[in-house]
Amino acid sequence: MGISRFQTPEALSIALSDNDAAKAREARRAMRSIRHVRQHQHEWFPAPVLEYLRERAESVVWIGFQESLDTDFEILKRALRLPADTALPAEAAAAHRTPEGFSISLSETGRRNLAAWYAEDVRFVEGLRALRSVR
Repeated sequence: MGISRFQTPEALSIALSDNDAAKAREARRAMRSIRHVRQHQHEWFPAPVLEYLRERAESVVWIGFQESLDTDFEILKRALRLPADTALPAEAAAAHRTPEGFSISLSETGRRNLAAWYAEDVRFVEGLRALRSVR
């Protein structure tokens, strides 16, 4: 069983709310076993995380987001005075891009289940967006 039971992100996300308690439990176990998603972002900081970040706002050097990573990385390079030729990895594997042909589509149920799974992280990211906007 385990993660290999769920062949696509859709299958795993749907199983999180499966009526079969054993299958839903196995999906939760799989989510906790996937190295790149098992730890929630909000757990990287002391709780309550947003209060902690607001109190330490002057110590925050940079807040970047995946959807604007190229632009945000240029801001980080300037803030850290990195060499101009410093670059993010371009090769797909090194950049951790989803491989060609890999299914990434999710149904509404899958999206809803993942939104519930990551609810605290969503609040955390929204708080980071607010913090970044006042800086």
